[in-house]
Amino acid sequence: MRKITIKDIAEMASVSKSTVSRALKNHPDISPMVKDKIKQLAESFHFVPNAAAVGLRQKSVKTIGLILPGIHHFFVPAVIEGISATLKSKQYKLMILISDDEYEKEVQNIVTCIDSNVDGILISLTKMTSGLDHLDKLSDFQIPLVLLDKTIDQQKFSEVKIDDYQAGKECCTFLIQEGVREIIGFFGPESLQITKERMLGFKSVLNNAPEIRTHYYYCDSSGDAREKCLSALRIHGEADAVFAMSDEVLVGVNAALQSFRRDNHDLSLKTVAISEGYLPEFMFPPVSHLVHNGYELGQSAAQLLLDHIVHPEKKPEKRFLLTNFSVYP
Repeated sequence: MRKITIKDIAEMASVSKSTVSRALKNHPDISPMVKDKIKQLAESFHFVPNAAAVGLRQKSVKTIGLILPGIHHFFVPAVIEGISATLKSKQYKLMILISDDEYEKEVQNIVTCIDSNVDGILISLTKMTSGLDHLDKLSDFQIPLVLLDKTIDQQKFSEVKIDDYQAGKECCTFLIQEGVREIIGFFGPESLQITKERMLGFKSVLNNAPEIRTHYYYCDSSGDAREKCLSALRIHGEADAVFAMSDEVLVGVNAALQSFRRDNHDLSLKTVAISEGYLPEFMFPPVSHLVHNGYELGQSAAQLLLDHIVHPEKKPEKRFLLTNFSVYP
């Protein structure tokens, strides 16, 4: 069972959180009846008062929890390396928890971090996460949190990512400047905020280029991207450009392009992707791409979290990493 918080007791007792806190400290302003009710609830659910929790937290375990929706071969390993290098320099250990892209497991992983008395949490959200109420309990335990890469529209916590809207915009602008006339765009899962923002940025450029024909596909995995790309190439035979919004999508798209070429199709497509930067250089032909460095993202997120640990009063902030283009003929 998860640890109960002051907020939970307040709701059960139909009082405010401050009333619970004062009752547990035997404040004279709280009536004996209310005190007894709150203390009985606290005892029943093995509640650790915040003051005790703070006392425990003064003895730092020097551990950071990293919660990820999954570990794939693309981007994430570089992020972990960046985080690990930054934490190691400050003598912190890293505990990695995987949510398997399931919201319920993400909630469980937060509880695990609390139970492990971590000093802070870094989290990349699952595609099923639509709100952050499950993170509110962290304030009761004074555990700072930073979101990275996959986030939602929010103001509660600091976050580190690239400007996904701008990234989509730059990739579309690049293709139009290359003189293409028909684009097939392959994006990630439709529910992800990162997908929505990159698509919005991509489409924003096309508002001023009505002559460009476009077709969009959402892909849940590399395999899904491969199958959808093969189908799209057969349907849209006159397309002269392809966009892949991530390395995971690009792997499937590239496999489809190679398969299509082997099946005696004369295929000449301008391809561009948003990438960590390693894969596109080793594809044939190499793929032009907007680079967002996973190692740097990990470094920045870890450093921001350490700042919150040292300065608990620090306000949430959003950091956008710089990107740059690697262009191939």
